[in-house]
Amino acid sequence: MHYLSRNHTYETEDGWVTEKFDVDWETVRMIRDLELQRTDWWALKDLTMSQAKKDYRIFLRELPQNFETANEAADAYEAYEKPE
Repeated sequence: MHYLSRNHTYETEDGWVTEKFDVDWETVRMIRDLELQRTDWWALKDLTMSQAKKDYRIFLRELPQNFETANEAADAYEAYEKPE
């Protein structure tokens, strides 16, 4: 699975800190394309793809057009419950 998280966690003298960083559309599309390639085998002719897997691939394909910013798309990708 390919991860796209805007969170960066590190330790300071005062404890652990998590910050969000910005991503660009190029990064979102690269991770999306890799994830689509990784899941291509789900659609082989001799397999039956579950509805959850179909929905996930639709979500991936439509990711750039459904969000105004790359950050929103990255957050949605991270929050999406990915099927096994």
